[in-house]
Amino acid sequence: MNDIMAARQVHDDQVVKLFDLESGMVILNPTKEKAREGIVNEDHIYVCKPAPELGEISVALDRDERPEGRGAAKVAKAFTQYACLIQAKLLQKQNECSLPGNAEKISRELVVYCKNSRTRSPSVLLVFFMIFRGYSLDACKLWFQGTYPIQRPATVAVSAMFPNFARFENVLQLIQSALNDKGKVITYPCLIRD
Repeated sequence: MNDIMAARQVHDDQVVKLFDLESGMVILNPTKEKAREGIVNEDHIYVCKPAPELGEISVALDRDERPEGRGAAKVAKAFTQYACLIQAKLLQKQNECSLPGNAEKISRELVVYCKNSRTRSPSVLLVFFMIFRGYSLDACKLWFQGTYPIQRPATVAVSAMFPNFARFENVLQLIQSALNDKGKVITYPCLIRD
């Protein structure tokens, strides 16, 4: 690992917790290192690899860099696919919790993460709240930019722009435009179509 990569590495034992009012579930957003320490169970989504639940159409967020041109559309597809997967897992948990005798047995948490959980997984969560909870891009940014630094202060010491939505601003704007434009729809399995 070179010096720049080592300087950007996040060793943060804190976890961002976002309460989803609609599902009654808590979405956890730890670093990969923290997730591997044991908080990850079967209810997790690692956005850096293709999601097996989505099969061949799955697109991984394997690069943490600003996409340009067609790359932006590919990343938008990945964001929306992972947002759909989050929704599906939350609905599944809701259904399982509603069964008699299951309420106390079923975890009310869903873990969503990437390597450092500074850019990719927070952006996926932002897109989830935009698509499935109707929040605007600006409202989500205000919420996350107020919440993340408080819940993960060690990351702010390494990365002043946390979460770093600027890296994917073009993608987030593309998704917001698709949500606003009646000529485009986002449908399950979350593909942006004309």
